[in-house]
Amino acid sequence: MKKNYLKLALVISIYFMYGCATQSGFQYDVKKVNKSYQYLSDNVNDEKYDEIDISRAELHIDILTSFLEKHPISPKDEVSLRHARAKAIYAVNTVHFLNEEEVNAEQDDIAVGDIKFVVKNNRDPYKAKRFYRDAAKIIYQLADNKALAFYYYAKCAELDEGSCQNIIAHGFFVGSFEVPVNIKESIYWHTRAYRTQLNYGCAGIYSSSSLVHIAFLFPELFDENWKEWLKRKNELKKQMGNNFRQKYCGFSPEDHFSDYVIHMLNGEKNTKLLQLAIASSSSSIQQKMYQALLENNDLDLAYSFFLNRSLSSKEPLCTSALDLLLVSKHVKNNSVRKNLELYFSSLENSECRFSRTVIKYLEKDNGEDTNKVFKKVDA
Repeated sequence: MKKNYLKLALVISIYFMYGCATQSGFQYDVKKVNKSYQYLSDNVNDEKYDEIDISRAELHIDILTSFLEKHPISPKDEVSLRHARAKAIYAVNTVHFLNEEEVNAEQDDIAVGDIKFVVKNNRDPYKAKRFYRDAAKIIYQLADNKALAFYYYAKCAELDEGSCQNIIAHGFFVGSFEVPVNIKESIYWHTRAYRTQLNYGCAGIYSSSSLVHIAFLFPELFDENWKEWLKRKNELKKQMGNNFRQKYCGFSPEDHFSDYVIHMLNGEKNTKLLQLAIASSSSSIQQKMYQALLENNDLDLAYSFFLNRSLSSKEPLCTSALDLLLVSKHVKNNSVRKNLELYFSSLENSECRFSRTVIKYLEKDNGEDTNKVFKKVDA
């Protein structure tokens, strides 16, 4: 009830800006815009795209637009309404894009203008993180301005928002957002994200998981080894318990298999992790892939199940493909290795950025400056 009350009270300050606040037309508009604001906040801005009623959403966006065009309001109220409109337009046009429908470019421009206004005119420090994060997301998709999106993510990350720190760290590792690759910066931001623990959903677990892999690849850049980061990740997972986010936060079969592969490359065969991967998978084909490795160490059979699954998957199987490639290099199965390299070469440049970056490092010459792990993978 308190939540709804706060939303309904959003533009109450508008009344005090007008000596004619009792006029029925203005009162009607205020009630109407409050209802639209509440509808968009409850039903459109949570990014559950398959649940959005596009027609109703667009109707309420138009009501906000009409109100903003008709009535001068306080900067604080304008920030709130334009933030709601920007997020709603972003969500609606994302649905159009996902459904391969025409996207309204004029609405895109409105959303971009709104979110720039919001971050410029916000005076509430408690909302700054959220506004910067939303600005980055909207600018990246609707304006296709990667540099400006990175700037806003960085502003958000500096305020210790874990999910923004995770995104910045990933950007530095793979060189996305038009920034040069910088492994040390990636480690720095992943470490800061880890320190946020569970305060920002999965961010702490995601970053500790990334640090497991980066510490394995670049041990000379760390004071702690990869096993210490694995321990920290598992401690966070234990703290999460049966939280509803569990299935997204390092509890997937792919996560368990990745941990298994890192142990394997280090000369340790942790079959418990393969068993966890099998138990957590809802795909019979994926289970068979893991079982082929658990029961017979049969990489060729495991790859055949991977291939079967990849043909029916709408999204590339980045993590599984990378882990199988690492295994194939380790056991010197050149047939599987070449097939997986072809799999990655067939993807778009924007797909599997983390996996492709790791592969790039693994393809370096085995000279004196080459990390010991590259030699270990090829052992």
